[in-house]
Amino acid sequence: MKFKSNSSLKDIYKVRNRIPVDELEPVKCENCGHEFKGHFCPNCGQEVAEFNRPFGFVIYDFVGNFFAFDTRFFQTFRFLLFRPGFLTAEFFAGRRMRYSPPFRIFVFLSFILFILLQTLTERGLDATPKLKVTDSSTQVKLNSGLVLKSELQLSADSSANLSPDSLAMFPIEAKDSVQAKDDDDLKFDLGMFGTGKIRDNLNKMADMFEEKLRHTKDPEKQKEYSSYIVMCRAPEMVISNIMKYLSWSFFILLPLFALVLKIFYIRRKQLYVRHLLFSIHLHSFLFFILILVTSLKLIFVTGTNEINLLLLLSFPVYFILAMRKFYGQSWSKVLLKFIGVSLIYNAMLWTAVVLVFIKSIGLT
Repeated sequence: MKFKSNSSLKDIYKVRNRIPVDELEPVKCENCGHEFKGHFCPNCGQEVAEFNRPFGFVIYDFVGNFFAFDTRFFQTFRFLLFRPGFLTAEFFAGRRMRYSPPFRIFVFLSFILFILLQTLTERGLDATPKLKVTDSSTQVKLNSGLVLKSELQLSADSSANLSPDSLAMFPIEAKDSVQAKDDDDLKFDLGMFGTGKIRDNLNKMADMFEEKLRHTKDPEKQKEYSSYIVMCRAPEMVISNIMKYLSWSFFILLPLFALVLKIFYIRRKQLYVRHLLFSIHLHSFLFFILILVTSLKLIFVTGTNEINLLLLLSFPVYFILAMRKFYGQSWSKVLLKFIGVSLIYNAMLWTAVVLVFIKSIGLT
């Protein structure tokens, strides 16, 4: 089991531990001194591995251990994508070692997803949205609640050019007219967002806030305007906060979703951990779909709406099939519980999203 220091780099890509245990020579564990045959010490669990070998092999070994990046990794992904509910059923049937650990897959996918989301959102800051204002003289008032008030009409192709993630920090509320009630409210023409890059327009807003800051003596207003200036000058900070809180919210939603499943299947008297593992596998599939959607948005500017819609619609289908496979009830019961669980989960999800945005832009 010892690797020679001059071994070829092609050994990096060989499947580890392919030699049967019966054909191995007895070895002595360097950690606890126990003598045994095998790849792992039965006394302390340490792997029989030599780290005095080419650096490329050490990197591959590290990645393999962290992400289970071996044959199990690809086999787990294949079953996760194309056999809904199968992995969860296999786990509780005692067949676990042939697949990558469920939570490891979830963490890996969430890591990739939020990197892509942040990249997509930050790219949107350099986009030029096509906004058509119904009244060119319409003014916009930004009050202390960070609400942009105006009557808007989006051009037909605006969905392909406007990044809603980049404008999410500025909710829009439709109004026929706006009248300033407070001299401290900042007014500007919405037309500035019809031309130019979003980042440039945010800098213009920051200039307005700085002008307002120089003319106010109210400490609360000074603090408020300073906060707005930071958000407009460095929107990446807001985006980073949103992604951070959003990722944590999904870790919280995992056990909450499992609790909802526990309630809906309470008559079965199943342990909570069964529903939790089902939740992890289901969210892993959801993250994979979102990775595909985000990747398509990053690669192609337009022409992916239909494909993305099909990808998103695959999730409820997958959810229903997974419930049918794992819980084994009739189609009618599965559909009824799917509707109930989906309504509750969507309420929790959107509540979490709203709280994330409120926290990220500093309204609390």
